Amino acid sequence: AYASSLVSQTGAAYPHLLLNESLFYAMLSEVSAVPTTFFIDEKGVVLDTVVGARDKDSWKEMIDELLEE
Repeated sequence: AYASSLVSQTGAAYPHLLLNESLFYAMLSEVSAVPTTFFIDEKGVVLDTVVGARDKDSWKEMIDELLEE
C-alpha cells in the first residue's frame, strides 16, 4: 500500500517493480548503494546502471543518450 501511495503522490509515470526473491537474486544481490537505478529496454535488457542520486539535468542527459541508442 505504501508503494502505490508514493507513486500516486510523486506522479511517477513509469513501471515500478516490487522486490521479490527472484528479482533480488537476478538483479539486486550486487547492489551496494541506494539509490541504484536500472535502465531497462522493452526486451528486459539492462542498458545502464547508475549508483547514487543525480540532478534533473544529469538524468535528462542520460535518458536522452539512451533513447538515441
